[in-house]
Amino acid sequence: MSGGQKQRISLSRAVYSESDIYLLDDPLSAVDAHVGKSIFDNVIGPNGILRSKARLFVTNSVAFLPECDEILMLEEGMVVEYGTYDKLMEKNGKFYEFMSNSFLDGDKDDEEIKMGPELKKDSSKKVSIEPIALIEKTDRKK
Repeated sequence: MSGGQKQRISLSRAVYSESDIYLLDDPLSAVDAHVGKSIFDNVIGPNGILRSKARLFVTNSVAFLPECDEILMLEEGMVVEYGTYDKLMEKNGKFYEFMSNSFLDGDKDDEEIKMGPELKKDSSKKVSIEPIALIEKTDRKK
């Protein structure tokens, strides 16, 4: 089996466990962008199967960030920024710089990124960031 097939099986097993909390460590890393988007939309994301569960989603893919409830940005193992996508973009801090650099570096998921009209295209600054952990809160409406 390929890495992507193994990841999909692992994620399926996790979903069938019907847990209240899911810790997902880069579950889309071994699949291509289109499959990853489908898995996020139908399983992990705000309209997916796990929408009523608490999900901690760790990823390097910036395409899914706008759809997450809260974002923790880590640098050298420390939290450097925390908040919603919109608030972090408005803040113009490290998260904004990271997103600006990802956008300018031609990330493969650029067409799916919701960057906002105020995104400056300043490529003079580079930021080295560890994976971004995303927290999606439990949807308490049933």
